[in-house]
Amino acid sequence: MPEVIEKPPLGLRPRWIATGQRAEEIVAAITRYNDAKKEVPKEWREELAELNTWLEAEGYNTYAPYEPK
Repeated sequence: MPEVIEKPPLGLRPRWIATGQRAEEIVAAITRYNDAKKEVPKEWREELAELNTWLEAEGYNTYAPYEPK
């Protein structure tokens, strides 16, 4: 009878994936606010810059910094 191998418990997403997804969410939110002619919260721009800095330091692709028109 073959040996039954248990699957390990589900772990965590890698930090770079979670960070990249958060950056994507912020970019999407900024786009929605721009489309609605609403002021983008300063905190969002700051967080996006921090995430981009971390991703770049880790050697991952980053998003272009948010530059309002």
